[in-house]
Amino acid sequence: MDDLDDQVAFQFPQDVIRRTADGGVQGPTRVRLDAPYSRLSVEEKQRVGSLFAGLAEQDEPPYPEGGLLAIVEPAKLAQNLRGANGTMIAEVVIDKFGIPTEVNVFKTPDAKLADFVARAVMLIQFKPGQCGGRVCVTKFPIHLEFTRVVFRAAEPEQRPTPVFPPNYQIREMPRIERPSRWDR
Repeated sequence: MDDLDDQVAFQFPQDVIRRTADGGVQGPTRVRLDAPYSRLSVEEKQRVGSLFAGLAEQDEPPYPEGGLLAIVEPAKLAQNLRGANGTMIAEVVIDKFGIPTEVNVFKTPDAKLADFVARAVMLIQFKPGQCGGRVCVTKFPIHLEFTRVVFRAAEPEQRPTPVFPPNYQIREMPRIERPSRWDR
């Protein structure tokens, strides 16, 4: 790969994922997770581009074709299985055809979680990055915050004792017998 000099550097975001008013999901740079790069607004494209240092105006970063949700969903599944708590920072090397060739993990709360996410990311098709108007080998940043949620069992509810009038008698309900389907 002689085009490694064309790689675009990037910075990692520090925000968290948020829900939008229309029920969508925004990532750390307030970008819709379920939209491919072509469906992002100009403002969202600028936010994605801000993650890459030295990205010229005509250049485009690599981006998952199914949107960032293609990365977030497997990561969420892995976190549910492993129960990890912490930050995962990685980069994915994307070739000229939008195919991930390598995942470098820099920080992870759990090695098996990182392995699961890396394997899932290697299956994702990306929109290749463009440098100077032509496709190039680029790196895509992954910064995931995993938070383990622990639920405590609720205290058993105290059921109120039923209050009946003084002359009320509790009678057994009559049993209604239905013919079985064999009696037909």
